[in-house]
Amino acid sequence: MDAIAVNSWWFIYFGTFIGTLLALMYYYVTSNNDFWDKLNVPYIKPEFVYGNMKEIAKCVKSQNEAVWEFYQYFKKLGHKYGGIFQLRDPVMIICHPQLVKDVLVKNFPHFHDRHIAHDEHFDPLSAHLIALEGSKWKYIRSKLNPAFSTSKLKGMFQSMTNICNELIKNLNGAAEEGKMLDARDFLGRYTVDIIGNVAFGIDVNAMKEDSEFLHMGQKFFEPTQFERVGQIIANTNYWMYKIFKLRMVSKKVTDFFINVVNNTMTYRRENNVERNDFLHFLMKINETKGTDLKDMDEMKGVKNYNMAVSENSIGVIAAQAFVFFVAGYETSSSAMSACLFELAHHPEIQEKLYEEVTQVLKTNDDVTYDSVQQLTYTEQVLEETLRLYPPVGILLRKCTQPYEIPETSIILPKGCQLFIPVYAFHHDPEYFPDPEEFNPERFSSENRKNIPPYAYMPFGHGPRVCIGFRLAMMEMKLTLALIIKNFKILKCEKTKPFKMCPSSFFLVPKDGFWIKVIKRNENLLI
Repeated sequence: MDAIAVNSWWFIYFGTFIGTLLALMYYYVTSNNDFWDKLNVPYIKPEFVYGNMKEIAKCVKSQNEAVWEFYQYFKKLGHKYGGIFQLRDPVMIICHPQLVKDVLVKNFPHFHDRHIAHDEHFDPLSAHLIALEGSKWKYIRSKLNPAFSTSKLKGMFQSMTNICNELIKNLNGAAEEGKMLDARDFLGRYTVDIIGNVAFGIDVNAMKEDSEFLHMGQKFFEPTQFERVGQIIANTNYWMYKIFKLRMVSKKVTDFFINVVNNTMTYRRENNVERNDFLHFLMKINETKGTDLKDMDEMKGVKNYNMAVSENSIGVIAAQAFVFFVAGYETSSSAMSACLFELAHHPEIQEKLYEEVTQVLKTNDDVTYDSVQQLTYTEQVLEETLRLYPPVGILLRKCTQPYEIPETSIILPKGCQLFIPVYAFHHDPEYFPDPEEFNPERFSSENRKNIPPYAYMPFGHGPRVCIGFRLAMMEMKLTLALIIKNFKILKCEKTKPFKMCPSSFFLVPKDGFWIKVIKRNENLLI
């Protein structure tokens, strides 16, 4: 009888413990559900555990598609903003260009950080420029700005041209064989070759052979469902990210890039090798003393940060090299492949582009940094591509101090997250009539003025605008010009309508961008 009594009490205690634990978990998950109610902000009712992210977490729908639907929901109700829940975290969706300006530019001191989990110790590659906050971001940004000056870009141009010539030769072979090509694949390989050269000083040869650089980029941009859920949890529950040491960048990718950076730096130091590339620039920064942030108006009173004395300077350097790689790889290759995909569907635009290119770049000697800047219609074509297919479809911001939304009594508390849905703005017929139509004339000098400020932002806006956007545009204009100069782009049997890959945070095609190329003449002009 005593044993039975003991067992009964044990089951009671255990049941009470489990019940209490479940009650606490339920309270934790649902305790924020009235957040937007309290602020009198319109919102979409959350589901248990998932919030409004169920289809995203299950890889049924891409984040860009889901946020586009949220944006449409609030706009149809006449709202300039609205609330959703990312798991249990409240997030405000911005639905008006004026509020975009307020957040990204006018009131930047209230929103200078993104809400991206990072830790330079257990997840070192996550501590890159895009994710860094406060003084660390300000320091790294100020040090990296000169790496993208006009003189630096001109120094990279010839290397890019040489690699582009190799691309043209490869496409010539594909044209002769009548191959069907996934533009995303061959331009991804091409972009990896460019970044390997101008960032790391390495001949990657991804266009010719299997490349671990390429595999690492693909692994980062196309995470497994398990990795995707882990990233969502990390960004919504920072304490869980810290305690369980979740990763924004997988260990395999981290080890690869840290080894590449460390080995390259060691070789250069031991052999007194100097190259005019991004890694050399980072090495020089690491050897100098930090900038005193107290002299910077935006950061007065903020504690100084010096990469040179960071406990993990190799990790910090590797993180900046890594983000140069992934940002350049995804932005450029995605935009260029989408552009070729659209040109295959619009031969009349392709021919107008060809006319400009052949007029400006008549001979090999005409392919210079300055001549490429004269390709105005080429730039219009790329700008329209970036409107339809912005590589980063959502800009993230975090409220760093209480902020009162203009013309309201709503005060966003510190820590509140904001989504600026770039893809949604770019596809809104209020700002871009017939938004699904590919029409580069939107960006002509006459029509550009009709685009509302802050409705178009493929590279962001304000102090945190993409640091490498001029480099990306230079690469894309050069590449597109030389491809169109030498080849016609056609649809093929594998060409399918664009659908977003649901497992990626970025605007990635589910079925690729399949095309064919045919030579314009027998003498390639490269």
